[in-house]
Amino acid sequence: MCATPLSRQEVACDHCGMFGLCEEAGLSRDMALLERVVHRRTALARRATLFHAGDPFRCLYAVKSGALAAVSGGGQGDGKILGFYFPGDILGLDALESDRYPTTVMALEKSVICRLEYGSVPLLGAHQAGFYQQLIRAMSRQLMAERWTSLLLGTQSTEQRMAAFVLFLSLQLKRRGLPYLEFRMPMTRRDIGDYLGMAMETVSRAISALQKRGFVVLQGRNTKISNLEGLREMAAITSQLPDQ
Repeated sequence: MCATPLSRQEVACDHCGMFGLCEEAGLSRDMALLERVVHRRTALARRATLFHAGDPFRCLYAVKSGALAAVSGGGQGDGKILGFYFPGDILGLDALESDRYPTTVMALEKSVICRLEYGSVPLLGAHQAGFYQQLIRAMSRQLMAERWTSLLLGTQSTEQRMAAFVLFLSLQLKRRGLPYLEFRMPMTRRDIGDYLGMAMETVSRAISALQKRGFVVLQGRNTKISNLEGLREMAAITSQLPDQ
């Protein structure tokens, strides 16, 4: 089993969280304006930092390929992973209120991002109203994802928590039109443990338990969901999961 890493899978524009912003702003029909407002396809090396906590807010970002993590503090190895970003996700929405990024965001693997200069929004003219409407919708989706995170971290069983995590990854990939039953996790088991609040050894035991039940097959980071219904039953919060 050898799944294609997310670094080699680009999400289509209509599956990108920034697509609605670009569409409402008329950018998809005005290439000259698009080039002035959106800087497309900037590459990030593995473990490269996109921005640091406390940096002034200037841009919204969309993940085109790869995966990134939000880390508390300065991202020098002592911060906690607060969330993950996958192809199609928008980054920077949580900086709109304070004008500063509240977390450090780094690439888990080689990634490509698009950058929208927020200071260029006045260039959109009559399209600004539609842009801000889509922006509110994007913020609402992020709030729903954060609500799911609190549910995930509140589950009692480590096996249940791991099942919900694998299921959530699968659902995120499915929503973006990417392979979702067989994929390569972009994060290490240490990353997963940091996010879920478990020791790396506990993560390994939980994964082994899911494999023994026949729900998943893991070889390194390569993941195959072999019993989706069983995984949903184990997660026990399937009615709360977004984007099913």
